[in-house]
Amino acid sequence: MPATAILLFRYAVLIIASPLLLSGCLHHQYTSPQIEGTLSHAGKPLAGATVSVTDFGKKIVSSQTDANGHFALHPEGNWQVFIPIGPQDLYLHWTLVLDQPEGELSLYDGYRAGGVFDGYSKSDNLVLACDTAKPVDNPLEPEAKNYCLPVSP
Repeated sequence: MPATAILLFRYAVLIIASPLLLSGCLHHQYTSPQIEGTLSHAGKPLAGATVSVTDFGKKIVSSQTDANGHFALHPEGNWQVFIPIGPQDLYLHWTLVLDQPEGELSLYDGYRAGGVFDGYSKSDNLVLACDTAKPVDNPLEPEAKNYCLPVSP
């Protein structure tokens, strides 16, 4: 077989195989749900507080509470190339934190594991009621405390 024919054959295989190999690998991923809620201390609203969502420690979105302690966080998401290896090859971990002069206070932790289509979407919403004076047990990390409880929207 002449060298030109071999080269053309390789290009044809590459052109045909590329879409099949990459199908489902490029997707838009949100690292957390859309989060809104109220922040208080001993039942009194915390106005002007900064709350943030972190993704493995990196801040992805922040917001200030209003006079009633209400906040809303809407992560933008991003495009990712994802190469599936197995059924549980995607792990998302996000934390809602309160920025304070003495450091961050972890208010709530969220996790999700699965495949390429098991992440969050723009339609995933979480409503929280947070009180920094009332820690609750974190079922995922017994040594850590949460300060928020999910509420029905």
